[in-house]
Amino acid sequence: METEPYTETQFHKREARAEQGSKMNINVNGVNLYYEETGTGDTILFLHGNSGSLGMFYDAVEYFKDGYKCVAVDSRGHGLSEWGAEKLTIPMLADDMVRFIESKGFSDVTLVGFSDGGNVALETAAASDRIKNLIVVGANLYPKGLTGSTRFFVDFTRALCLPFSFIPSVGRKRRRYYLMSHQPEITSEKLSKITAKTLVIAGTRDMIRTSHTEEIYQKIPSASLKLFEGCGHFLFREKSSELLKTIGEFIEK
Repeated sequence: METEPYTETQFHKREARAEQGSKMNINVNGVNLYYEETGTGDTILFLHGNSGSLGMFYDAVEYFKDGYKCVAVDSRGHGLSEWGAEKLTIPMLADDMVRFIESKGFSDVTLVGFSDGGNVALETAAASDRIKNLIVVGANLYPKGLTGSTRFFVDFTRALCLPFSFIPSVGRKRRRYYLMSHQPEITSEKLSKITAKTLVIAGTRDMIRTSHTEEIYQKIPSASLKLFEGCGHFLFREKSSELLKTIGEFIEK
């Protein structure tokens, strides 16, 4: 999940400041997905959180682009990508990523997912043999993995949106927040199918319960765990330098 979204206005402001790279669309499962591609080398694919966009990864792309091909995607219903469906689901978003990777001809991918993007990354890695490294930051397997206060906030926000759902922006917000209140539902069986070398990351004051983060780590073969003491959910902003260094060292092992 991600309850501090990058708005479309913020996204365009960040886009205007971004380093020049390839900005394009690709049709996947009948939906046009917007993505940006920068650098050369082995592929790192970045997946953002709920109500966010690929703009949150510009600092990460800047950090890795000299040694890697950095690809960031707006998931369907986010940023500049199309909706293509009335209701979003984590398996749907994951299948989009599996098809995206196949359409691009990528292999040995390092997949980095934040929040709901981490949930999508877990599902993607379970379904694809093209993932070499998997890094999930602030992911969860099911809604009860969220702290009680976070679940209350999500449910309360969805309830507030209901009377105003006829307003397009409010209706879209309510549909995105459905993902947080009802999904994911990632089983132990799916996690056991992940063959990628995996790093599970979260803050000890995350919106995800620490015991739940540890559960993810324990259920994935060949997984490692990194907890950032005293940090919250938004590690890409809170601990950007340390987080990117941790990811880089893990990839290069």
